[in-house]
Amino acid sequence: EPKENNTWSCSRATMMMMSRAVLVTLALTCLLLVENNVVADDQFDHLRFIQQVGKNLLYRGPEPKENNTFALKQMVAAMDKQHPLPSTYTILDVNLLTTETSDIEMEVAFFNANPKVGNILLWPTYGANTAPYSYSTAVIKERAINISQWMKDDLPTRMVIIRKLLDTPVDPPLVIYMHCECGCDRTGEMSISYYMQFMNMTLAQGHKINTDIIGREMEPDEKYGMEWYCFHLKYALNYNLTCQED
Repeated sequence: EPKENNTWSCSRATMMMMSRAVLVTLALTCLLLVENNVVADDQFDHLRFIQQVGKNLLYRGPEPKENNTFALKQMVAAMDKQHPLPSTYTILDVNLLTTETSDIEMEVAFFNANPKVGNILLWPTYGANTAPYSYSTAVIKERAINISQWMKDDLPTRMVIIRKLLDTPVDPPLVIYMHCECGCDRTGEMSISYYMQFMNMTLAQGHKINTDIIGREMEPDEKYGMEWYCFHLKYALNYNLTCQED
């Protein structure tokens, strides 16, 4: 009888240990799932809806990448959370990356393999390496009017293309997603340029929106780029804008 009791006790102890191990494993698994969900949410913290024109939509944000693959589902979920997506649509991925070769290749490969999802447009974005206010007013005006001749990003042409795409009715609707790596600086330059030209915002208003999204100041080159474009709108297209912030 003691033997049987010892055997039973050992079995019970083993079961209790196994139960504890299972509970620990489950707890760790839940913790990992929570952490992964936080990472997924944080990944698109900088994603924002910009504007709807007709049925077409414009968004901005970070690179949609997870485990070196195109994070389509996560991107779409984040977009829909910001502003409801239509039931069917095609995506135009406006890729602003420059030196991130492997990421560019990954996105190109994704759209080549999934043409029904949409298309990709490669627009490497560099900003400008000098501030406009380091020049005289006359030089600022001359350079701003002729910005497409010296600034790699050619913002005047890009803004016209983006707006024309949004203005063109298509079925299914077009969803444009502008992004760099973090959705901060290169994306900020493009977005603020759009805000000023098509959403009746001042440079200061657009800049504040970008700062609120990314939680910091823009990098100098992209900040100079948006400032130069402000002067282009002012001098070439007669926008009533103040282009130098205090």
